Amino acid sequence: MINATIFAQYASALVGSYSASYTDALVWWFASSNQTVQADAVSQICSSKYYSVKDAIFILWNLNATFVLDQTLQTTMINNVDKMSNGSMTASYINQNPIKAYEIFSWNPYTPKSYLWFQNQGAFQQRVAINAACYYSTVFPARFWNTTIQFYHQWGSVSYAESVENAMSDCVGISRFLESPALESSKSWLTAQRYVTQRTSIFRLCSKQAYNTTQLNKLLSFYNMTEARIQSDQQACINTHKCPEALVWLASQNSSVQATAVGNLCMSRVMAGGRVYTLQEIYDMLENMKQFLNSTSLLSNKVISAVDNCAPFYSGRELSTWVEYADFPQTRTWVASQSESMQLAFFGLLCLNTTLIDDEDLMYMFHQYGAGIPLSLDVQYQMTTCPRIWQQLDIYTSRMYFFWGFLGVSCAGIVVFSAIATYEILVTRSKQSISHRVLSPFNTATLFCFMANAVEDYCNVLVWQRGAISFVTTANLSVSQQYLNLGAELFANLWAISYLYFCWMRSETILNDVWPKTVRWIRIAFYISPVLLLCPIVMRGLSLFGFNEDAFTKPMDSLYSKYLFYLQAVSASTLMAIDAILGLTFTRYIRKVYSDLSTSDISPRFLIISRYGIVASILCFLFAGMSITRLISTAVAFTLEFRLTYSGCKHAVTILLLLMKVSLLSDSVKEVSKGSHSTKATEPSSSGYQMQKAQTL
Repeated sequence: MINATIFAQYASALVGSYSASYTDALVWWFASSNQTVQADAVSQICSSKYYSVKDAIFILWNLNATFVLDQTLQTTMINNVDKMSNGSMTASYINQNPIKAYEIFSWNPYTPKSYLWFQNQGAFQQRVAINAACYYSTVFPARFWNTTIQFYHQWGSVSYAESVENAMSDCVGISRFLESPALESSKSWLTAQRYVTQRTSIFRLCSKQAYNTTQLNKLLSFYNMTEARIQSDQQACINTHKCPEALVWLASQNSSVQATAVGNLCMSRVMAGGRVYTLQEIYDMLENMKQFLNSTSLLSNKVISAVDNCAPFYSGRELSTWVEYADFPQTRTWVASQSESMQLAFFGLLCLNTTLIDDEDLMYMFHQYGAGIPLSLDVQYQMTTCPRIWQQLDIYTSRMYFFWGFLGVSCAGIVVFSAIATYEILVTRSKQSISHRVLSPFNTATLFCFMANAVEDYCNVLVWQRGAISFVTTANLSVSQQYLNLGAELFANLWAISYLYFCWMRSETILNDVWPKTVRWIRIAFYISPVLLLCPIVMRGLSLFGFNEDAFTKPMDSLYSKYLFYLQAVSASTLMAIDAILGLTFTRYIRKVYSDLSTSDISPRFLIISRYGIVASILCFLFAGMSITRLISTAVAFTLEFRLTYSGCKHAVTILLLLMKVSLLSDSVKEVSKGSHSTKATEPSSSGYQMQKAQTL
């Protein structure tokens, strides 16, 4: 018994693959359900953990292309998409359904919209559609075609042209014949048909891989058809045995249809699974068709003329002419065959052509070119940055600008830090070498924090840039985006490791002072934190490199991804716990300092470290908490506010480390000016080495 839950489970299998056991049942269950049940099924599809946002949107597109849906249900779908993507994909869902009615017809003619599309075609297109679906969709059994044709005749009592009726009758009859060609009933049917039907049946039989040449000869002898032209066709059948089905189909047509097929291929009305053929591919296929027909003695002057006239059509045209006819399929073929420089010139002129193409048409045109032609990233980027397109990409550009801003802050921080480090070397004196002072653990950790932020910001810029390119050109850049996301997460975790290393180096003395009995366990937590922070990144990296790619793109679909989820949670919790300890340590230290009557013996440097440390720990605690939130709520994690706060926390912490450096340097300069270096020997510390670390911050 089908219900909304079962339909939602199998909805992804409805399109592109027909199954006699469940496809028709699912299609007509949904078609006959009331609006409430349909809305429930849609909601379950959108909330299912088995579908990513893109998967769910693709299913909704298919439902729209398959069924005649009420406006209220359409609104329900839009609301669900808006909720799933947090508004980021609503516009593209509404405006960019890539599934055309004829594609649904070729997938399954026995659907409501397939019928409606079929009724809107002329007799010639109806005949072509029936022939194409019947000849190339080998998954449909004969009873399917019988049911479909009956449905087409009964629903609305529509009458069809004689040529269409013949095509329908041939489809059902030939399908039955091919299922059991060795039966007497199949022989009787074949001998009773028109010559055209007999010829088509013979050639389709020849394309079946189930028979060898001996078996095929026996079948043809069994039919005992002695007419000369049938005998000739049977010999051609043997010659084309196990040839590609498209060539077998071509051989079964008359010369006019063959010439039309050649013309359609030349004029790019035929695509390879959505990809546009290049000119060289077209020329090679035309030559192959010509040789094949010649080998079967079926080559006519009409076909020769159609093949010979193809190449001159594409030669001698100016670039401006192709731009003028940019929406023609032949132009897409020409563009697919050009060098990158010529493609850049073409799309540059197309962007500037405001008289013939408005902004909306230009976006649609770029969708078509991007979907059918494997363009280079440079060409795709030029299409995306076309001013008329760029202004329509606010959801992507706003995020890119924010991360460019963060990148600028990181780069400025590197410059300022370098200047401060240089100033420190020039104005302070030390027995240590210059290289040792420049490459001190504190300087190295702080500089690496800025650099890690900069690399992460740049990765995020490229992620949103790829998103914009994918939106404009419909190019599948998900793998590239996954690499960039992995890079961003890697450097975010390397930043956290550098931060923790800095925390340990700056506060080991204070930790010993505040937690004398438990400092050993705190030290262990610091030491193992890099492993815990990097484990999820390693697993995601292995996933991306092919160990479990589905788990990378659908993070809740497998046992593997559950382990990944737990590791990420442990990683974020570790960072949060250490920050809580640091915040509590600095707070207790400052409280102890101000409650101690002998505050003159307390190092002002440790007070500076503690004060900045409290603020940094609070911000990093917030960052760790947001890392956990990202795991729990994906919808929240993709909001602009969340991403800005998440990245802002890390930048604020890094800037605090820089300000701490400035404050400590200022304190050192004051002491130098007072000639008070000798007083450092009286500062309380657990060891001279710890005091040296405090002084070289």
